Amino acid sequence: MSSVSKQFLRLLALAASVVATTQTHAQTVSLSTIQQYAPTIYLNAYDNNHPTSVENFFSQSNLVDSNGNVITTAVTPASLAANTTSTNYLVPSNGVYPTPTNDFESGDAAVASSNANMGQVNSPVYVKVLDFGTYIDIKYFLFYTWNGFQPFQVGVITNFKTEPYNLDWAGFALHYGDWEHVTVRITEDQSSLIGVFYSQHSGNQWVTDPPLDGTHPIVYSGWDSHANYPTAGIQVNDIILNSPGLPPVSWVKVVDNTANTGTFTVYHKPTNFYSNGVIWTPWQNTSQLVLLDNNATAAQWLSFNGHWGPALTSTIYDPPSLPSGATTELDVLAKGANFIGALSSYTNENGPLGPETQDWYISTEPQE
Repeated sequence: MSSVSKQFLRLLALAASVVATTQTHAQTVSLSTIQQYAPTIYLNAYDNNHPTSVENFFSQSNLVDSNGNVITTAVTPASLAANTTSTNYLVPSNGVYPTPTNDFESGDAAVASSNANMGQVNSPVYVKVLDFGTYIDIKYFLFYTWNGFQPFQVGVITNFKTEPYNLDWAGFALHYGDWEHVTVRITEDQSSLIGVFYSQHSGNQWVTDPPLDGTHPIVYSGWDSHANYPTAGIQVNDIILNSPGLPPVSWVKVVDNTANTGTFTVYHKPTNFYSNGVIWTPWQNTSQLVLLDNNATAAQWLSFNGHWGPALTSTIYDPPSLPSGATTELDVLAKGANFIGALSSYTNENGPLGPETQDWYISTEPQE
């Protein structure tokens, strides 16, 4: 046998060992442990796009091929498993996409909670357990029907004073289907929390001392983007205009907004609006914790290699109303920049791939 063949067999044996270890331990981590470390998630008060189940998403989707031809209008885990080609994708069955005039609400409706001026959703969380020998990762997958309009913070000069305005701007960052995750790392004996990975767009944030709700890591979900953070506030991703003191628009920041305070100007406020936001506590009811290991139904939709939404090139609409002529200036600046292609990374979006296609689904995550 050649040295190459021997090396190949050793790699196969190693891979099999890793898989076996992971699968064995996935079955020995109890539901009560998964419940113990499940996160408490706070959704922004102005977010129109709440989490939901994959079944609810399938019920309002069509599966189409690379040419846009409908494969099936009855999307099920089985139909996805039978059509796993990577160029297939899901689309809204009603053909309706959010715009400033129909900025509809999606996902599970919020209901009143026991906390003052705070809503509650009872959506499922999808869970996978991995054992790496010296620690265990519990991955909590969060799913939303839509990634909504991109939030910005704009500095508007009025009466020689710059005031920050929080707005969501139609035409930026919109995509159908939105997978997020939070990974909780615990000790091998399952007695202690080591740290938490908060997914944020294409990366993550590793926190060794996360805020806790009892034993549950606290997660703040970004307005419309659903990026996850350990604190509430304005998380600046990019500064696309910075002209201090030059009216009416002094600066424009691309942000994730996990706060409910400040001045908001929006196209549409949630019908059931709760000024303190919406809480999501899947650990309060174990029926909300959907285990992916040894789950035949989940294995079907996890095997889908296509996109959970279409590729979109969005139209840039007028931003929500701002004072001092700032709306007009923003509109002119954005459309000019878009004309020369400077905003393509913000307006061209693909629907996401499913969890099983991601590198971090069965591997550890970097401690950044």
